[in-house]
Amino acid sequence: MTAAEKAYQFITDKIAEGKTIMVGTAMKATKITPKTAAAFAAANHALFKIGNDGCLYMAEGKKYVCIAYEDMILARISAH
Repeated sequence: MTAAEKAYQFITDKIAEGKTIMVGTAMKATKITPKTAAAFAAANHALFKIGNDGCLYMAEGKKYVCIAYEDMILARISAH
């Protein structure tokens, strides 16, 4: 399992448990509650996805930003 897949699994597991996820990059921190994740799912827009290149992406508006490569996580990810 790659680093991106592990991060994705951690995020989806913690959201399923009802926990809030914090994703911190060098520029900002993003708080994702289970309610936020549910709203994205209801809109049929993935909040997190593994791309064809094996990287983990997080939605930022209508675009996606890379938060993890196959071998390296670029963001601080925690659950509360």
